[in-house]
Amino acid sequence: MLEIQVGQLISKPSRIHISQVMKTAQALASVGNIPQVFAQAEIIRKVQEPEFWEEVSLSELEKIRLSLRDLLQFLDKTSRKVYYVNFEDRILSTVYETTPYLQVNDLRSYNEKVEHYLKAHLDEEAISKLYHNKKLTPTRFISIRNSIMGKIRK
Repeated sequence: MLEIQVGQLISKPSRIHISQVMKTAQALASVGNIPQVFAQAEIIRKVQEPEFWEEVSLSELEKIRLSLRDLLQFLDKTSRKVYYVNFEDRILSTVYETTPYLQVNDLRSYNEKVEHYLKAHLDEEAISKLYHNKKLTPTRFISIRNSIMGKIRK
């Protein structure tokens, strides 16, 4: 909450911290049968809504911080991990690459290509057997596999 308050003071968005508070409120809502949590149910519900964070004031943030602070003890502690680290970060070099952040071999697009190829060539006997899950001879299977792989890789 402190990071959100500081971010509001310096006009810097704190999306990550807001997301953490929203997740914490969601976890608190799951233990709403505890009387102390139930007493703050309205605040917990309000904090989970993204619209709330668009026009929140510093005084509201402080009230929320005080309201939720004592409720954190009711969250499941086993789901939280404690990490102890003792190392120094050293920047050895900086590399600027223009490659996209996410390069994934998307199997969904591969499956779509295979489905499209099979449907487009149903008039061929071997493809029809394969598509309808009928038995193929080993040599026919190998030839179909090579044919499909050659056309899909293009």
